Amino acid sequence: MRRLALLVAHLCLAVGLAGAESAATHARAITQLLADAVGPHSAGFLGQYAEQAGTAPDRFEPFTEAARRLAAGGNSPRQAPDITALQLERHARAILSAADASAAERLAAHRARFHARRIVAAVHYNLFKRTLRLAELVAATYREKDAVAAWRDLVAVAEAARLPELDALRADLRHFEASFKELEEQCCPPDDAILRERVWQPATQLP
Repeated sequence: MRRLALLVAHLCLAVGLAGAESAATHARAITQLLADAVGPHSAGFLGQYAEQAGTAPDRFEPFTEAARRLAAGGNSPRQAPDITALQLERHARAILSAADASAAERLAAHRARFHARRIVAAVHYNLFKRTLRLAELVAATYREKDAVAAWRDLVAVAEAARLPELDALRADLRHFEASFKELEEQCCPPDDAILRERVWQPATQLP
C-alpha cells in the first residue's frame, strides 16, 4: 500500500509539473505573438495603439492595413488581426484553466485578453477613420471598454501577488480608462439608427 501511495504521489507531482510547464509555454507564446503582431507598446490612447505594427508585418497584418483591406473588400495572405486576437484568447484560457499557473503566468493571460480585445477595437477605430461611419466608432468604444476590464483583472492579479510592477500597471490602467472616456464622449450614447447599422464582425473561430 505504501508503494502504491508513493506511486500516486509521484504521478500527481508529474501532472502538476506538466501543467506548470504548459502554462509557461502559453505565456511564452503570448509574449512572442504580441511582439510579432502588436509591437512593444500598449499604454496610451486607442488612436495611438491603432497605428502600431508588430515586428513581423510580413506575416501579421497591421491594424491600419487591415482596415484598408476590409473597407475595400479584399483579402490578405498575412494573418489578420482578429485571428491574432483569437489566438491570444486561446492562450489566455489555457493558462487561467491551469490550477497551478504562477502569478506571472496569470498576468500574461490577462495581458493577452487585454490585447485580444484592444486589437479588435483598433481595427474598428481605423475603419471609423477610413469610412467615417459612427457605428464603427461605437463598436471600437465597446471593445475598448472590454479591454479596460481585462486590464483591471490584470491589476487585481498584481495586487494579490504584490508584484513589483503594480504601480506601473495601475498607471497604465488610468491611461486606458482615459482612452475609454475620450471615445465614449465622442460617440455615446448612440441613437438607435446607429446601433442598427452593420459593422465589421471579427472572426469567432480559428481557421
